[in-house]
Amino acid sequence: MPATVLANTLPIPKASPCSEDLRDWAGEIANQLLGRMKNTFFAYGVDLAMGVPTIIVGTDYEVVSPREARSSWHSFDCCEQVVFVHLDTIIDPKLVLRDPDPGDATSAAEGDAFLF
Repeated sequence: MPATVLANTLPIPKASPCSEDLRDWAGEIANQLLGRMKNTFFAYGVDLAMGVPTIIVGTDYEVVSPREARSSWHSFDCCEQVVFVHLDTIIDPKLVLRDPDPGDATSAAEGDAFLF
């Protein structure tokens, strides 16, 4: 994610955010994205086991994925820039998706927070 996108999307804008602020915000965005994914899959009866999001700084790097993982890159347009997300997935071959129950209150509505 370009630094300009991070700076433009900070929840509390700063005139000149430091690189640590931007890295922290990038990690929070990754956590929020994973939380949304987990919430969506939970409705289908899938409980995700997730690793910690990784922040990569630089312009020339190689992402090495586990052999058993399916790797994918996703891109999003934001603030006239492109944001890239790399996702490794390992899917249990015995996975069965259930039909989601629209009345199920066990998953959070988008934007809700669970405090524990």
